[in-house]
Amino acid sequence: MSDCATRYLGTRTALLMACVLSVFIPSSSFGGMITVSNHSFELPAVAEDGVGVAESWDVLVPTGSIGVWNVPTPTPGAAPAFFDPLPDGEQVAFNNGGILSQTLSETLAADTQYQLFVAVGLRGDIRTSNFPDFPPNWAVELWAGSELLGRKTQDDVPFAAPFGRFEDVIVTFPVANAAAFAIGQQLRIALVSDSIQANFDNVRLRSDPAVAVPEPASFSLFLVGIAGAALASRAQRRRQRA
Repeated sequence: MSDCATRYLGTRTALLMACVLSVFIPSSSFGGMITVSNHSFELPAVAEDGVGVAESWDVLVPTGSIGVWNVPTPTPGAAPAFFDPLPDGEQVAFNNGGILSQTLSETLAADTQYQLFVAVGLRGDIRTSNFPDFPPNWAVELWAGSELLGRKTQDDVPFAAPFGRFEDVIVTFPVANAAAFAIGQQLRIALVSDSIQANFDNVRLRSDPAVAVPEPASFSLFLVGIAGAALASRAQRRRQRA
């Protein structure tokens, strides 16, 4: 058998397999991270223990100060704000009452699951004797337009004393919850606190399109395609030996 014929059969078999597999692995089935600007609140860069207005984030209905904070190195003998290294970088967001919000360029897509990850921290150097409203009620929210897709609060992720640590909070919007009237609406992240002081860091959002479940007829086509590819490959090997 000629080399040209062998290459032809090999190419034909590969194309058949690609066509069959495309029924079960659509190109849209691979998810990834969605861009969140200034996700770890490193902008603007401020001096140690300094504060600033968080770039790329909006402050809504403020009842207290909100922004970025460069967490200082603890003074010897004093309680540190946080015992462990920060989740990402040298700065965090602080919220003393209100909403820190970012509207993304990404829109809500059909048949897609979303997971929002946010590190939430409560300071270890704030005393309730001085601030009776501490710790605050906080929330991490994911929106599409005016539709709330998911929400986690201090009731879902309780912090154990002593404070001074971050916990990763995960808000999941399952595929099954897709609301048709929110499809195509811009996604928005909201970090909420009702008093002194909730801290936030390392905000991440992931999307995972659902993988289509094949119908019985499609599955039969898959089996036929596999069998055909196997027969073609077998015939090719026989001709090569002839």
